[in-house]
Amino acid sequence: MDKTQKNISLVKDPHIESVMLSNWSFDAEAIRLALAKIIIINKHSFSMAEKEGFRGFVSVACPKFISHVLSCFTMARDCKTLYL
Repeated sequence: MDKTQKNISLVKDPHIESVMLSNWSFDAEAIRLALAKIIIINKHSFSMAEKEGFRGFVSVACPKFISHVLSCFTMARDCKTLYL
């Protein structure tokens, strides 16, 4: 599979009553950094990404991301990267 290939999605604009056609690329690193921000802002434990409930949520919200094995060590490293 070509990792640079874009996906098409429909996005509802909350400010107006319309739906726009949009494209996006799957970016596992951007998702990991966003998760690190959630962990920092909400003071969650680094092991949040290992929890069954979180993994179940991700499998529905972004099935491509669930194949990436996240550990508390990965989350700690990503949080440190954001800090630095």
